[in-house]
Amino acid sequence: MSLLRSGHMNPQFQNWRRAILTAVVAAMVIGCAEGPFWRMGQYSPWVQKKWAAEEELADTLFSKRRRMTEIVERAKNGSVEDKDRAAQELFHQFFNDSILLTRLQAVRLMSELDCPTTYQSLRAASLDPNVDMRLAAAQAWRHMPDDQAVPMLVQMLQHDKNVDVRLAATRALGDFTGGVTVAALQSALSDADPAIQLRATESLARSTGETLGRDVAAWKRFLGEDRVATQSAPDNGTLRR
Repeated sequence: MSLLRSGHMNPQFQNWRRAILTAVVAAMVIGCAEGPFWRMGQYSPWVQKKWAAEEELADTLFSKRRRMTEIVERAKNGSVEDKDRAAQELFHQFFNDSILLTRLQAVRLMSELDCPTTYQSLRAASLDPNVDMRLAAAQAWRHMPDDQAVPMLVQMLQHDKNVDVRLAATRALGDFTGGVTVAALQSALSDADPAIQLRATESLARSTGETLGRDVAAWKRFLGEDRVATQSAPDNGTLRR
């Protein structure tokens, strides 16, 4: 039988063509979980399993973060002993948890607990192999007493191998005053990295109250005139809230 009849396609052939096209589209929609129709991949068992695992991880992370936040909220206005107990729980999460986001959250929350365990934990985080952990530690040190924070921030500024961590430490030092802080920032004005130099000028402005802008040469002249002693607090530094 001819496929064409009076210039038109045979109806039987048209039906077969529709059936084939429908089957192809259905296969693309249902089977190609990672293709253009990936959202339809929920019908694929392995995709369902993958999504379930991701949702379980998200729920676990959310539960841990909520629990840690509740612990800190209960303790931060309490005694030093209350803070220390809460900080110990956070330290356990920081030291033992396998999820990086949980560890980072633990370090961030420690900034609300001014106690010995927090200092110990932040010192460990400041030396952690993970860059994000060291960045979180630099930020947290800004809320700690100067005698604990300044020495660690100076160490991070001078010895960390990652420029982002060094920049974070330089910024954090601007929250403190005192001879040790100013001396470290003064040294940073001669750093090989121009970004560190500029960040040092910004932190010096906050630390000393002087308004010399981002002029590195002007800051070098100012600090070279032996004004550090008269413009700064005692050498151990004072926290600027």
